[in-house]
Amino acid sequence: AEAIEIANDTLYGLGAGVWTRDTHQAYQISRAIKAGRVWVNCYHLYPAHAPFGGYKKSGIGRENHKMMLA
Repeated sequence: AEAIEIANDTLYGLGAGVWTRDTHQAYQISRAIKAGRVWVNCYHLYPAHAPFGGYKKSGIGRENHKMMLA
């Protein structure tokens, strides 16, 4: 609970990473973190067509959505 509070205590919430061997814990924690992207057991991997949601003051829109690539 304290780790989630620390992760969410930001104005931006651009991205976060969760490392665990417990799949239930990975799901629960990744759902609780308020960030545009939350990676589990890796970091900064995503396809170019994946949408990116603006959380908090990190911006608005879907910067990496395939419609933005055209």
